[in-house]
Amino acid sequence: MHPFALWLALSICAPCVRAHMDFLASDTLRGRGSATTDEHVAAIYIESQFEQDGLETQLQTVTLRQPELASLPALEFNNTVWTHGKEILVFDPVTRPVEGPLQKISGDQHANKGAVVYANPPNVEKLVALFKDGAAAVILPTREATLARWKDLSAMPRLTPIVVGAEPLNPRSETIRISPEAMPQLEALPDGTTIRLRSELKGVTERTTINVIGILRGREPDAILLTAHYDHLGVGAPREGDAIFNGADDDASGTTAVLELARTLSAGPKPKRTIAFVLFGSEELGALGASYFREHPSLPLERIVANLEFEMIGTQDPKLDPGAMLLTGWERSNFGPTLRDHGAKIAPDPRPQENLFRRSDNYALALKGVVAHTTGSSPSTVPFYHRQDDDLQHVDFNFMTAAIDSLVEPIRWLANSDFKPAWNPGGQP
Repeated sequence: MHPFALWLALSICAPCVRAHMDFLASDTLRGRGSATTDEHVAAIYIESQFEQDGLETQLQTVTLRQPELASLPALEFNNTVWTHGKEILVFDPVTRPVEGPLQKISGDQHANKGAVVYANPPNVEKLVALFKDGAAAVILPTREATLARWKDLSAMPRLTPIVVGAEPLNPRSETIRISPEAMPQLEALPDGTTIRLRSELKGVTERTTINVIGILRGREPDAILLTAHYDHLGVGAPREGDAIFNGADDDASGTTAVLELARTLSAGPKPKRTIAFVLFGSEELGALGASYFREHPSLPLERIVANLEFEMIGTQDPKLDPGAMLLTGWERSNFGPTLRDHGAKIAPDPRPQENLFRRSDNYALALKGVVAHTTGSSPSTVPFYHRQDDDLQHVDFNFMTAAIDSLVEPIRWLANSDFKPAWNPGGQP
């Protein structure tokens, strides 16, 4: 191989980054909607790239059972009825009636079992804890970002599909966002007021999603797992004439990072440790592909020394030093600091209150004991997050390419070292 060609193969290729993004975030793929034909087309593209790199490949097909609602969810109290899309937005509604006494909380207060909890200020990071307390449902004020998308979210809500062969990442829970206009009436209700939530099930259909796996076999059985999700929101209500949620930053950028790292790392000498590159399907429906993978891993979980997920690396977080990406759950393990010491452009998450560690595919594996983190940026810093204008014109290609390139040598070092990342005391979820 010519020296220049060898250098190009062993480093991140800016035109390659652009080419992957041009395809994955194109209108042709119609936003790569979770568990759709468009998502499956993206999966075949990813598999073909892995094959070109000489990796062992596998398409892991996952069956999903999709419940559908017959009518819009409603919240009832006294003689008042609030409907999804008008006074409230209901996320992940359950398919049975829910009823409980109203309980208003603030701060670190716990939920009463069976209560319909109203948390103001919104304790988003405490949602899991509230449901573990036994809350029947949680009502929260609507964030500005959600208010901006109220019209898009007012359609019939999607129920989280059931993954055949895997337990859900989080227990089913009903979360209701309340409009600013309705808040005064709710706040005036006394604790103990009976609140009813009604959802009617229409039926269940089957869908499939796909995990795409590429494996670079090492000389030893221990493995490193590099991941991202490749699905997005598909096609929805038009915004300024555009109905396609292209998902360039979320998460064609992370998918591209995994593809480029696969190409680059596979071009070098055979590593000591195996490197598995996995692109998960249907993250946007609740980390469904990752939930299935953790129950049916292509490599034994006890052999995976670390997982690094890439999520929204197409823009620079303004709170970080130029060129840096955040790493979720930085304080939970020694993984992030060690990668940074070896040249990775990563830094602690400057907004730990957003609880990003639990909000990406890494969490499914962390629950099984794998030291797993996500690198990228916060959705709160991206004005086009989950909007139709998350497209190529908003991607900072120079930042993105340099950020990926900064991880090549640290990952190559990790793949050839004896260092095994470990949870810090109390860090494992």
